[in-house]
Amino acid sequence: PSQIIRIFEFVNKPLFMKRKHFLLISALVAWAFSLALILSPGLFVSGVPAQNVLMSQTTGAYLFGIGIINLFASRSPWSSAVRAIMLGNITVHLLGIGANVFAYLNGYDNLMLLLQAMIIHIIFLIGFCYYTFKKSTHDMSTQKEKIASNLPDAL
Repeated sequence: PSQIIRIFEFVNKPLFMKRKHFLLISALVAWAFSLALILSPGLFVSGVPAQNVLMSQTTGAYLFGIGIINLFASRSPWSSAVRAIMLGNITVHLLGIGANVFAYLNGYDNLMLLLQAMIIHIIFLIGFCYYTFKKSTHDMSTQKEKIASNLPDAL
């Protein structure tokens, strides 16, 4: 456990933006890629059956939805729900990196596209890890949850 804590010690260092700005940027990037996948799937898949084009467009729709979720999370104070959204984004980017590695190992020939996707996934993975595991965020959320649990229920 102490090694894990040391790995994430950098997490307490301030970045140049707040979590809400990072989530807003992630939403905008998700929407940009989703619109490209929906409107021009040929940019990502070429010379493939119509089923792959449909899958590309469906992936774009899911990505648009992730952007919407991140937009609403950007406006929300830290909570267990926002933490779940952040962890979901971490999972998306870890799986995206895994899918890119798998594609490369199986002979996917558009290496420039894979490299660009890897860079985007890595940047967002670092950002989501930063804002999810930031010590001050945990302290603040723990304090708020303790306060909320001690308040009487509303009438």
